[in-house]
Amino acid sequence: MSLRLLQLLIVHKVLSHKALAPNKEHCKMIVISLDGFGATDLDIPGLKIPNIRGLEKDGLSAEYLKPVFSTLTFPNHWSMVTGAYEDQHGILDNFMWDPVLKKSFSMREPGDEFFQEAETIFGTANRSGIRTFTLNWPASDREVQGYYPTYWSPYDESVPYKERIDRLIQAMEEDDEIRLGMTYFEEPDKSAHFKGGPKSQDVKNAIEELDGLMGYLRKELHRIKGDVNLVVLSDHGLVPASLKDKGIYIPDYLTMPGSTSLIERISAFGAVTHIWPKDPARDSDLILKNLSDAKHMTCSKKEDLRDSWHYKSHRRVSPVVCVSDSEWMTYDNKERLKRHIVGWHGYDNEDIGMRAIFFAAGPQIARAGKPVKAFEMVHIYALMAHVIGIPEKQWPKNSASVNAVIPSDE
Repeated sequence: MSLRLLQLLIVHKVLSHKALAPNKEHCKMIVISLDGFGATDLDIPGLKIPNIRGLEKDGLSAEYLKPVFSTLTFPNHWSMVTGAYEDQHGILDNFMWDPVLKKSFSMREPGDEFFQEAETIFGTANRSGIRTFTLNWPASDREVQGYYPTYWSPYDESVPYKERIDRLIQAMEEDDEIRLGMTYFEEPDKSAHFKGGPKSQDVKNAIEELDGLMGYLRKELHRIKGDVNLVVLSDHGLVPASLKDKGIYIPDYLTMPGSTSLIERISAFGAVTHIWPKDPARDSDLILKNLSDAKHMTCSKKEDLRDSWHYKSHRRVSPVVCVSDSEWMTYDNKERLKRHIVGWHGYDNEDIGMRAIFFAAGPQIARAGKPVKAFEMVHIYALMAHVIGIPEKQWPKNSASVNAVIPSDE
């Protein structure tokens, strides 16, 4: 008789941590990430997602999943698989500069050297003798502290969505020792960024197409031996944004004579702007004075950033940082105005529009009856590790906690 990860209690109680005893069963988990599926997208009029809602009916959902700041794709997917905040794992942005490595990071060409500051669940599983499979999960094709997932392939956006599911199912069917399978879909993020925008008909269509694929996935789970638990989640939501209508051209605010000569480099595109002075101790105040007239963004020294972001202590955060207000974007190259952008993310993780989704069902996941309280992205690691049977004493030092997903006082 299988142990239950989450145990249904009396009606006015939802979940109890007492159900989270060490998992001795041969339990498995599949995690599907739907990029940019915001919690507020669930309120799109007429949205029909019976298969994703079916997970809620058969298992549980969260009020929302809180992303880490900055609310971008690579940082949040990396927090899920490391259980670490950005100041711990060092992936702060989809594009960034490392002053020690003297290299730029790009999500298009992410070098292994940027990912070595936190162990992934793939590495933890490997050390524990547990096999894993990934397909297109951001950066899962990087070697981290000597480990890859057991089965992986280079990121390939051209792989059709249904094929991704088929390959995941086939791998777990053929190798019964795979306990964790993870894959990723670029939608509805692409539609919200570059087509109709957040909550548009394009986004609605993309979500409903994904829902059909989740239905197909659930029907195919019977092919995998053992208890299989399914998690469907996202990394962030999006809000309407436009460079043409709500763009902040950073060079306009660096016009004081000699001010541009004080700057080593600027990374300005989107919600967070990084400014690297040539001499931070001498020049940061002058640069901030230049920026003080800018509206719709808040600029500060890195040490004055919010503690709750778990962000400012990392060396890859520039000495001067500007965070745009929701729906506003910065840029430093007018060529970017040629791009058709109608939605964006990366903003304050307290922004309602940045909230992500979480749904789960399976033999180790009991019916909750109502959504559990919102929890942070880093705790996905704890949920995965527990279900696939990695004892907490074998986890690396991180911020993940099963108690955060299922509070003991519920």
